[in-house]
Amino acid sequence: MAVCDTEGSARVIPCNNRHCVVTGAWRSRGSGMRKATYQCPNCQQSYSHKASLSRHLRYECGKVGQFHCNLCPYNSKRKANLVRHYITLHSMPQM
Repeated sequence: MAVCDTEGSARVIPCNNRHCVVTGAWRSRGSGMRKATYQCPNCQQSYSHKASLSRHLRYECGKVGQFHCNLCPYNSKRKANLVRHYITLHSMPQM
């Protein structure tokens, strides 16, 4: 049985075989504790938050970018990337 230190706490709490009940972390072989991840079933991209995986599946995975540059053929799946593109490549003021 493994033990977990509950961050900042002086007490050590026992865990079951693979999953720590207190911290929500998963034990891996020989590397201590690590956070549980959510993996895309299509492209194997992994995320630490379920909402990030949902966003990836809804807007990104296997889709063409929906944000297009008016000055060149660049397109992006995220608006923030298009804004950064305008600022860095086309010397546009920040939007």
